[in-house]
Amino acid sequence: MLRAIIMRGLPGCGKSTLAADLAREEPLEVFSTDDYFGEPYTFDPSKIGEAHSWNLRRWIDAAQRGVSNIACANTNIHVSEIAPYWATAAAYGYEPVIMQLDCDPEVSIARNVHNVPEHVIRSMYAKMPQEEKSLPPWWTLEHV
Repeated sequence: MLRAIIMRGLPGCGKSTLAADLAREEPLEVFSTDDYFGEPYTFDPSKIGEAHSWNLRRWIDAAQRGVSNIACANTNIHVSEIAPYWATAAAYGYEPVIMQLDCDPEVSIARNVHNVPEHVIRSMYAKMPQEEKSLPPWWTLEHV
């Protein structure tokens, strides 16, 4: 069975940590837009669109190659951010699932290593419930 995990959660909620834990249990290729900005992480807001396109292209390539387990560790707050990952996974025969990492915004703000401004994290947190209600009913959502 081909498995595609689309993580959803605030910056600092533990998406990368969970992905690393899952990858220790079974083969898993993890795709994160953060990887575009390298190590050490050097965020350039003018390149965010390019970074998201780069990450999606890597995801599509893995799906085309039939990699058995793939995960996207982006924030994926909006349905429009999840949709291309879900559609690609479904088109290539994966069983996609959204893993939503529920996290208090105060915890997220404290753990956030990418210096996302506090007001941005709070805004993302406020949008999550409404966006969740907009998810198509056939999309599998698991709260973690």
